[in-house]
Amino acid sequence: MTPRVLCITGGMGAGKSLAVSYFRDLDWPVYPADERAKFLITTSPRLQYDLVSAFGSDSICPDGSPNAVYLGIHAFSSHSNWQRLNEIIHPAVNEDFIGWLGALKAQDHPWVIKESALLFEIGNRSTCNRVLLITAQEALRKNRIAQRNPELSLEALSSRMSFQWDDDRKRKLLGTDDFEISNDDSSENFLRKIALWSHSAFAHVRLP
Repeated sequence: MTPRVLCITGGMGAGKSLAVSYFRDLDWPVYPADERAKFLITTSPRLQYDLVSAFGSDSICPDGSPNAVYLGIHAFSSHSNWQRLNEIIHPAVNEDFIGWLGALKAQDHPWVIKESALLFEIGNRSTCNRVLLITAQEALRKNRIAQRNPELSLEALSSRMSFQWDDDRKRKLLGTDDFEISNDDSSENFLRKIALWSHSAFAHVRLP
């Protein structure tokens, strides 16, 4: 029997990584979809071929890794390009996740974490037993992203954010066992909210 899956999702700059770090510190296994996508591309000639075919030879760096800057410019130039990128990468990520999950035993890990920024956008909700949606005010998210990625222009930043669903649209897809936590305050208060919720929601699970 495989573990149950808590999917952590939210818009750019909402605080997904901070939420994931909380559970990682509790020794919950974490599947970081973005990191695995980069690894899969770097090690898969088929994915490299598909990306080059779709976006050009500069899509892949000499070492086989994805050219994030180049792909970011071209993939976010139109919804059709963005959709094509997802069609190439996400089936491989899903297959990799299933294999990763299947190698774990529920008696050792009752729950695991899957981090997925585009959980709802790519229709991947069915992989989750429970969803934790991280939200934050748009202006605050833009400021966080700008600090993290100073190379992005305001126009490029706004363009990338426009490809993700807004929080209201995501809220409508939350189930009765799902939850939303806002990250509009300090990191300390945000982590305190997560701790309170997790100890209530997973009271039956071994938590340190």
